[in-house]
Amino acid sequence: MQEKICSVFGHKEISNNDYDIEIQLKKIFVEIITKHKVTTFYFGGFGKFDSLCYKIVTELKKVYTYLKRVYCLEDEKYLTKYRSQLNYNEYEDYILLPLAFDYWYTKIYYRNCSMIDNSDIVLFYIRNTENSGVYKALKYAQRQKKKVILI
Repeated sequence: MQEKICSVFGHKEISNNDYDIEIQLKKIFVEIITKHKVTTFYFGGFGKFDSLCYKIVTELKKVYTYLKRVYCLEDEKYLTKYRSQLNYNEYEDYILLPLAFDYWYTKIYYRNCSMIDNSDIVLFYIRNTENSGVYKALKYAQRQKKKVILI
């Protein structure tokens, strides 16, 4: 099976009213897996939205056993550390994607861009606009003409 990749991006916080998105997300993930044949999910590991998506993909992994959860690092110094502690119950892999620019303050932005570049589908949970990292990632994905799913 050819690897198809979906990256997820969302805000650090999810309001109490937004927890009902879990049901919606489960349906979206099943569609991403079955209709779009996604086998790999990229996570940045920050915030409640990433945690919720990780939880759902982990549950779906019981049915779709071939799914891969991949933690995308933003700094090379963590690659050896995380690989040596790799727990396949958490993530199947930890990777460092190539960054276009790696100034310490912007590493996460460029890591996000690299995640998007390597993805077939990009899922966004966005409530804030303009100044948020999620908004900037969304605009980047749209410029790259990626298939975008908005929550």
